[in-house]
Amino acid sequence: MSTARRLRGPLVRARVYSDDPRADSMYDADYRAELAEARDAWWAAWPRACPGCCGWGGRVTTEMHGFRSGPGEHLFTLCGVLDDTTCHRCGEPGLTEAGTGPCTACGWDFDDGQPA
Repeated sequence: MSTARRLRGPLVRARVYSDDPRADSMYDADYRAELAEARDAWWAAWPRACPGCCGWGGRVTTEMHGFRSGPGEHLFTLCGVLDDTTCHRCGEPGLTEAGTGPCTACGWDFDDGQPA
């Protein structure tokens, strides 16, 4: 089953970007089952993680510019669910006043979150 949309011009096939080659198909049942298992294990290890960013500390968005070619800009927007000193992974107040890491409780420094 292909995920495709009809746009102006040729047919464009949507692609999933991942380091795992099996992720090329969103419909691979084995891959989805392993991903769900990894997510469950991550949430079991970090039950107090931020529900807003799933432990990542924010969201990455891509901004495309229509007036020039080339790759878009990747923007990281900080999560605003927890206060600045609370770690988004362990939920403990282990970050600095400015909200930077590493966390004094678990060592998190915006480098780990729920498997996606």
